[in-house]
Amino acid sequence: MAGTLNLGRSGMSDLALAESAVDATTELAGSLGMPLRLRDVGVARPDLARLAATTLKSAAIRANPRPVTHAEQIESILANAW
Repeated sequence: MAGTLNLGRSGMSDLALAESAVDATTELAGSLGMPLRLRDVGVARPDLARLAATTLKSAAIRANPRPVTHAEQIESILANAW
């Protein structure tokens, strides 16, 4: 994604490139007035466990590049996005 956003710099680590892509995406979304967190779109903190359980049952989860076998894995990501 960093390459697509023209953020690639010679000698940057993959982590640094990923962080640059996240920063650029966050800046773009903010400049467009888009919500940046789940709570900004009305998701309540107590709903994260239910959302994680529902997501675990989704067919799309099988296409995830990293194995996801427990709702707690998803809930952790949702909590960070909340």
